[in-house]
Amino acid sequence: MLSENLKIQRNAKGITQEELAIRLNIVRQTVSKWEKGQSVPDADMLIQIADFLDVSVRDLLGVEIENDREMGDVAQQLSRINEQLAIINRRARRMWKAVSVVVVLVVIVSLFFILLNTVSQNLRDNAPPPSSTSDSLSSIDYPSLSDIDVGDTVYFENTAITRGSDDDAGPSSSAEAEGFMVVLDENTSLDTTLRLTSTYQYFYIKVVNKGDNVIGMTIGNDSSTQSANFHQIPTGTYYIWSTERWSDSGHAVSFFSNIGMYGNAYGYLCSTLDEAEAHN
Repeated sequence: MLSENLKIQRNAKGITQEELAIRLNIVRQTVSKWEKGQSVPDADMLIQIADFLDVSVRDLLGVEIENDREMGDVAQQLSRINEQLAIINRRARRMWKAVSVVVVLVVIVSLFFILLNTVSQNLRDNAPPPSSTSDSLSSIDYPSLSDIDVGDTVYFENTAITRGSDDDAGPSSSAEAEGFMVVLDENTSLDTTLRLTSTYQYFYIKVVNKGDNVIGMTIGNDSSTQSANFHQIPTGTYYIWSTERWSDSGHAVSFFSNIGMYGNAYGYLCSTLDEAEAHN
């Protein structure tokens, strides 16, 4: 696999992802995505990588090609890899959507039973005790976020979420114009907006969850987009960023969150995908 071969050859030369990124004039996260098999470089970039690592293109691809310096032959092999990645990503997106729906249903049903317990003493006697309901909420598993390590990224339909360092609890050092910064407390719901322009059509939102509750949040301009971008944010620091140019419908990206969370949220506009992906 290209992803594995690239990592092996890079490590063998004692070169870091950051050093390779600087040589290729790209961000480190792009190299990371190549090595995780989430994307592939184009033919010209692959040849540059091979030259820098002093290996052949066929060594990186792991396949025999007639001429590994011929752009057409290299591009054909990369096209096949891209098709395989597209199939894998479509399956992954369908799985995460299904998981999100199940999680939402579990939360709704649990809250419904809590409400019934507070309305009627008789029903409370026959229903599960509050502690068991609380346990069920705290035991909900969010595999797309809770289990990822710092620096890892989960991709959704048109956004992605990257786990940040837990000690990175403040605003980013460089923010684009027209952003927002809000303080989240346990009694306040959040409804704020990033104002997109023809220059700034990418964004990232940094959420720092300092409480024990899972933060439910959704991003989007319409119900369809919001449905695809409903996320459960556990305790910690997370970056939610656009993986493609956001629709300029209404020239805004609305950000809604629920009551019962504690921490901070920072929204920033970006002019390029690299800026949104770097989220710094």
